[in-house]
Formats: sequence, structure tokens, C-alpha cells
Amino acid sequence: AILEECKDLQKPIVCSMGNYAASGGYYVASHSRRIFALPNTITGSIGIFNVRLDLTGMASQYGINVQHVSTGTLSQVNNPFHPMTKAMYSHFYRNIDRGYDSFKEIVSSGRGLSMEEVEAIAQGRVWTGGQALEIGLVDEIGGISRAVSYAKHHFTSGNAKVEVWPKPLTAREAIMKQLEAGEDQLLVDSPSVWEGLVSFLAGHVEMDKVAAGQNVCTSHSGLGTLRLNTTHHHSPGMMLTMDE
Repeated sequence: AILEECKDLQKPIVCSMGNYAASGGYYVASHSRRIFALPNTITGSIGIFNVRLDLTGMASQYGINVQHVSTGTLSQVNNPFHPMTKAMYSHFYRNIDRGYDSFKEIVSSGRGLSMEEVEAIAQGRVWTGGQALEIGLVDEIGGISRAVSYAKHHFTSGNAKVEVWPKPLTAREAIMKQLEAGEDQLLVDSPSVWEGLVSFLAGHVEMDKVAAGQNVCTSHSGLGTLRLNTTHHHSPGMMLTMDE
């Protein structure tokens, strides 16, 4: 569904992979105009699997009697309290093969590779970003900044504005969100919100501690002490649409 939404945008898409963009992540990225990956990005994993539980033995052990009303030979194929028949096994694996072939066709059309070439690098195997570049799964080694620069240069006049989604909360929105949650400390996830709050509290705020991975700011006022904690988060890989 996400891949089809991307196709319907009718806009060039540049993909920047973070630490991990394998299996479904690569599926979505496969039709991007340009794919960037970090040298140690984990990607690929072109393959699918499925699981069907068989709980008939457990039910029998605990004296559970499950009755079925079947309308066809495959009507109980997903029922964990019905033993798998040969027809069900055949249907089950046929669906897996069909899904695997569909995945390979999407990669083939998106990357301009033959089905034979895709099969040689698929089979569920994972690759680093460096290896993915060598076998044609990505186009360049680089991070989000390089991907943005590429998109600006190739698909805009060069002065396009970059919008980040989801949009960061304003200082007021961050405060209200935490108050509504009933938190006794305000937790701010975005650096931009942190900067806004520091400005908002200017003259009343003093930085008293910078912990590892956490900024702690204490405001001394007649209303008591307000502690603002921000924790640094690693940014995940992003898919970008560039449009002036």
C-alpha cells in the first residue's frame, strides 16, 4: 500500500536509508529515482515467509474439543485447531511462492534488473549498504544530507525549501501534550522544541546539568521548579518527496 501511494504521488522520490531498510523497507524504496545508503546499512532481505500454527496437539492435551463446519477443502486452512492436509500445504506454499515472485517483479522493474539477476541476490539474504551498491540494490553511499542535496540539484531550481515530516511540535504544543498526559516532567523529543523552550524561558532558566545523552534544564520561579528533559534520538531512514 505504501509503495502504491508513493507511485501515485507523481513526484520524484529520493530515498535515504538509515541503519536498517530491509525486506518491507526495501520493497517500499525499490521504485525511488535514487537510493542512498550508509556503508553499514542493513538492506535487501528480498523474500517472504509465513507461519501457520498447528495447535491440535495442545488442544487434545488439555481436553479441548474444537468442532468445525467446513464449506470447502481449504476453508480451514488458517484455523490453528485444524490439522494441515496435503491440499492445505499445497495452497499455503503456493501463496508464499506467489508473494515471493511478486516481490522480485517489483524489484526487477524498479531497479532495471532481470528476474534472474534479482533471484541471484534475493532469497531472503541481507546485505550491507556497501554490498548493496556493488550488486545494484542502491545507487550511492551517503546519508540524508547527500540525498537532500541530490534531490535539490536534480529535481528543483536549487532553492527548494525542505520540509520535515512529521512536523516538530512547537514549544506550546510540547508542553500541552505532556500536561494532558499527566506527566510530572516535560519530555521534549525534538531539538527545535528544546531550543524554543529555552528561548521561552529565557531569563528564568539556567542550565545546571548536561547528562550523557540528556539535557536537563531547571527553571527557578515563584511557581516552583520546572524540569525539562530532552533525550537524543537517532533519526531513522527517510523517504523524501521534493517539490518546489
